Amino acid sequence: MRKHLVRLVILGVMSHQAIAAPILMDLPPQNPYFVGRETLLTTIREGFQKHHLVVLTGGPGFGKSQLAKQYAHHHKNTYDIIWWFKGDRTLPHQLEMFAVALNRVLPPTAQLHTKGVAPDKLLGDINRAVH
Repeated sequence: MRKHLVRLVILGVMSHQAIAAPILMDLPPQNPYFVGRETLLTTIREGFQKHHLVVLTGGPGFGKSQLAKQYAHHHKNTYDIIWWFKGDRTLPHQLEMFAVALNRVLPPTAQLHTKGVAPDKLLGDINRAVH
C-alpha cells in the first residue's frame, strides 16, 4: 500500500508599515477542542523567525490543517496577511487575489502586477516580495 505525503505550506507576511487590522482570508474557524502540540507550534513560530515559509508534512489525518489553523488564530495579530489557500479552488485565482492583498501592505515601489500574469511567475514575484 502506497502512503501519501501531504504538504501544507504556510507563508508569513509582515510589512514594515502599520495597518489597522490583519487581512484574514478564508481562515477556517478555530477548533475549540485543539489541545497540546505546544512544541510543534513553537517550532512553526521559530521557523517563521528564520524564514518566510514553513512547510508542514505528514500523511492524511496527522493534523497539519488543525495545527496551521491553531497557529494562524493564535498569531493573527503578528502578521499583516493570513491567507488560507483552499485545495478545492483554482490556485491561479487565489494567487492573484493574494497578490492584490499583498499590494495593500507593500511599498509603492514593490507593487506586484497581477492581471494576466502566469501563475508560476506570480508565485515567484510573491516570493521575492516577501523576502
